[in-house]
Amino acid sequence: MPFQLELTSVLNLVASVILCYDYLLTLRREVDFFWIKPRRSWMFVLYVANRYITILSRIPALMDAFWPRSLGEDGTFCKRVGASQQFTIIAVQIIGGIVMTLRVYALYVKSRRVLLFLVSVALAAVGVACWAILSPSSAAAPLVPTPALRYGCNVPITYEQAKRTAIAWGGQMSCDAIVFILTLWRTLRVGSLGKRNLLDALIRDGVLYFGLMTGANAANITAFLVCNTSSTKSFLAGFTNV
Repeated sequence: MPFQLELTSVLNLVASVILCYDYLLTLRREVDFFWIKPRRSWMFVLYVANRYITILSRIPALMDAFWPRSLGEDGTFCKRVGASQQFTIIAVQIIGGIVMTLRVYALYVKSRRVLLFLVSVALAAVGVACWAILSPSSAAAPLVPTPALRYGCNVPITYEQAKRTAIAWGGQMSCDAIVFILTLWRTLRVGSLGKRNLLDALIRDGVLYFGLMTGANAANITAFLVCNTSSTKSFLAGFTNV
């Protein structure tokens, strides 16, 4: 199998292993704080949805990477797996966006202006993502080269679809960057008041996370725009969504 297809499959596997490892590291705390002493609230629902939909989203990703071609495939299965991946990616990003929006909303002492701004940005990003995924390509649009493979799915896409997908991920990166800037600004203001413990926690859990996510999104967008095969264009998408 060509190197780029091996790399795509390996990155999907690595992303899944990291996610499962993180899940196992925090499982004990989850049981202690959420299941033994249940706290039913909207944040509990968002936590469970964010945690378990993300884990379940790795199933279609791994099937896409490792489905045995020897079982026979007429393209229908891979298209369904691809559609499932797109749905779970959107669901995970929306749920994560809600959680982080509420986090920044709390940081700004429940400022309605901040909440309205973040909701507007998020809705714009969701709209762009829906346009990118649901808009049909022109029948005459050229296809990105699709290398032959022995296992896994490699559904052909057009250059137009690749560009639209990069724009969709650009909307997600914009949301991450805005939350990153707002979080950084607020932590610096808190730090100026001498509340070092809170500042340290926010830098560790917020600023670093959003900085890494912005970098991962930038790499993913670059891959969609510059890579020359359908497999390498999307090889960072699953990793970015973990």
